[in-house]
Amino acid sequence: MARVVEDVFEFLANTFNTSVMAVTQLFLSTVLSSNPWFENVRVEVSTARGDLLCSARLVQSFTESLDRAMLSGETITLHFQYEILDSETEDPIHRGEVVHGFRYTVLDDRYYVLRSERGELEEFFSFVEAKQQYIQVQNISVADPGLLESGHSYILRLIAFVDPVKMPEMSETVNLMLLWVSVKPTYVSEPFTLQTTG
Repeated sequence: MARVVEDVFEFLANTFNTSVMAVTQLFLSTVLSSNPWFENVRVEVSTARGDLLCSARLVQSFTESLDRAMLSGETITLHFQYEILDSETEDPIHRGEVVHGFRYTVLDDRYYVLRSERGELEEFFSFVEAKQQYIQVQNISVADPGLLESGHSYILRLIAFVDPVKMPEMSETVNLMLLWVSVKPTYVSEPFTLQTTG
């Protein structure tokens, strides 16, 4: 999935001949941190497909420093990792990941978000709107039909983190997790049970 994100944005960079804004000293000298968390987490069984779906969004995830990184023209990659745990043993039953890529192109003044769960590149004219789409997942499948037993109790754990990025005119990569006080936002659900239908 991460490779798909890289390939699409590499294509974008070549197509639009993206000019890159330098953010070197400004970025490093004024690093502001936030402490994001998940809100509006919803876990439900799809009646149509029978798989387990999850929706969630990160809040308090943006700062001026992160905004500057996102406007640099580099791809900023956000991971949403999920685990289904047995609520009694806390053993993982299933793991997966959704990856979102964000890139701003200076040449055409557009914002692009690639979501691995859809495999589609979305174009936005508004930075605010693009950011809001970037930090949320909607009805992603976190467990296939038949994976979980009806009547058994499970827990969902969500974890988010951003990849380091090589900023323009900087010799080393920047650890963007410093902007999240070096802590991966984590959500652990209350135990839930799949109900037998029919």
